[in-house]
Amino acid sequence: MEPSSHPLSRAIARRRREREALLTLAGEYVERLSVRLPVDAAAVIGSVARGDFNRWSDVDVVILSEALPERLPERLELLFRDRPPKLEPWAFSATELRALSARGDPRARELATDGVVLCGEGLLVDLLG
Repeated sequence: MEPSSHPLSRAIARRRREREALLTLAGEYVERLSVRLPVDAAAVIGSVARGDFNRWSDVDVVILSEALPERLPERLELLFRDRPPKLEPWAFSATELRALSARGDPRARELATDGVVLCGEGLLVDLLG
């Protein structure tokens, strides 16, 4: 039996395609969002980034922008407009992300350890070390 026809090989290939599709979904969302909001950096965190997602998993996307609305209702309206159903956006300014990191927030920790960077890698490295 050829390695590519082995059931395990097919399952791994399918899983990689599923993950790539979810990362593409996140990237397309960030592109659409960047029309309305200057996005300085973005990354996928959580189960999709780690590769241990399941059919019920959402796609956690961290957005970094200095142009975010201060008030939460306006910020949420901006982030959730045109959002795909499986996508969960989290948006912070650089100052907010530094504060989260200093407090040991799981999102900041995952961003530093397992995040799949969609854009702005240099900025994320500068902020999170």
